Amino acid sequence: LNEIKINGHNRYEIFNNIKPVITDDIIQINSKGLREKEIINITNYLIFTNYKDGIPLDGEDRRIFPLFSQAGILSDDYYDRLFDTAQKYYSSIATFLLSVDVHPDFKPKGRAPHSEFKAAIIEQNLSSIEQVIEEEKGHNIYICEEYVSVKAIRDAHEKEFGEIKPNTVTNKLFNTKYVYIGRLRYQGGRHSVWSRKKGITLEKIRDILDVKLAKLQALKA
Repeated sequence: LNEIKINGHNRYEIFNNIKPVITDDIIQINSKGLREKEIINITNYLIFTNYKDGIPLDGEDRRIFPLFSQAGILSDDYYDRLFDTAQKYYSSIATFLLSVDVHPDFKPKGRAPHSEFKAAIIEQNLSSIEQVIEEEKGHNIYICEEYVSVKAIRDAHEKEFGEIKPNTVTNKLFNTKYVYIGRLRYQGGRHSVWSRKKGITLEKIRDILDVKLAKLQALKA
């Protein structure tokens, strides 16, 4: 896939449509005017882009292993020789690649390794809402690994980036795999609470808040 750059608020949804052809052993083919059929997937993919945010990766991704090239733009003569060689000696190049020993630790069906390059892409792709969530963790009792409050996100977002509508926050939470838990009244505030944790409930969240609040009050005492 050459020169990829996925933009827009639904870029994660677009990229999700590519994922089955990357990892599934069987894929569906929908030929125009013909019946849908399933075939064995024998493809592998290289994705090229000039943009660090060309692919919308997040911390949950397990398919992509990105690498950044440090090469700059070279002379026209270099590219003429490169493409001419590749076209003339493609069978020799293929033979060489097939002769390279695969590292014993490589797992073709395993999770793609994490790297500094992947971390840079994830950071580049963070929306202002995601930045707020990451920055407020550990500082805001309503935003943590266990849960997030839409009200708390909006309040923090307004201070750093400006006002934001509730449905903009909830759409982002939904698209980044958060699940709506319910509405919680706590310390005079009303919170729409979302979480990525399985088995979390409003009662558990209230207990966590009580512990965090008690610690804060103890520090102030």
